[in-house]
Amino acid sequence: EIQAKLVDSHDGAVIAARAFTDRELAGSEEVGDVIGAFSRVLDRTSAQVAGWTLTEGQRHAAAHPEATVTD
Repeated sequence: EIQAKLVDSHDGAVIAARAFTDRELAGSEEVGDVIGAFSRVLDRTSAQVAGWTLTEGQRHAAAHPEATVTD
């Protein structure tokens, strides 16, 4: 499980928070099988976290245009 928080860099307020959970059975208890299963779960979960971060960041920016940095 990964606990993620998206934090506003201006005031430190938590914009959004979410837990991400995924599972995959390893084909066996062999190290290679366990590493493979862990790697696949980590890849999927990382993609979910990235997508969630973009979606929530865009949602926050749309709702608070005064807080958007435009350098």
